[in-house]
Amino acid sequence: MKRIKTKVRPIVIGTRVYTDSLDRGEGVVYAIHSEQTPTEYDVVFHDGVKGANLTEHAFTGPRWSFLDGISSLEEITDLLAKSASSKAQNIADMQKKSLWNRNDIQFPRLIAEIMASQLLDTQALTDTMDITLDELNELCDRAQQSWHDAQSSSAQKCTKEEILVSLNGGQNFIAAKEGVRIIYQNVMVDGEDGRGELHINATHEGLISDVWTDGICDQPGSTPSDYNIGTESSTIDDIVHRLVTAND
Repeated sequence: MKRIKTKVRPIVIGTRVYTDSLDRGEGVVYAIHSEQTPTEYDVVFHDGVKGANLTEHAFTGPRWSFLDGISSLEEITDLLAKSASSKAQNIADMQKKSLWNRNDIQFPRLIAEIMASQLLDTQALTDTMDITLDELNELCDRAQQSWHDAQSSSAQKCTKEEILVSLNGGQNFIAAKEGVRIIYQNVMVDGEDGRGELHINATHEGLISDVWTDGICDQPGSTPSDYNIGTESSTIDDIVHRLVTAND
């Protein structure tokens, strides 16, 4: 598809764009926030990633190009559905990885599964461990109970944790049903020439952190939120487990 490098072009819903920033590739403008000054645009890329609050300055930057044609509503809907599916899969993968890395869950699971599926030489095992048969049975029962407790705990987490926020230093809290977004402005970004922003997105699944910058904030019309140069995600389980084990 032909790429058009131009400084002036009307941007509408369905405008096709291309960027080699972070190897994103092709994308489509799916929302326009004309109430903002300057106007901001949201883009969904073919790899499922979204770019939010982009200004016209971003599209005219050296790493962006316009593509021929306008995407249909059906194409935009398909890309947004792919993006939602990709986000859900990423969350599921993070949760699975979090559980897999937890020794307090996987070790009891291993013992419980071995006892349930393997024929063990209990005499050799008790001799090697220097324990009695009763003590071996007790260890196996404890492992089975720990694995059962871990399964029950995971099932109970189907209910969303409640998020409470305070805007007055903790004097009062209100429920944030849709999560909380925080932006740290004018932060220094390593390896970049200009200022940047740190975006924190607190959801019911965990925390998502993004660093945005344009690297050329000295130019007229530039903003510190044109390029996402770094992102990190942690589930609630990851954070809690890391804090607990750090104090062991």
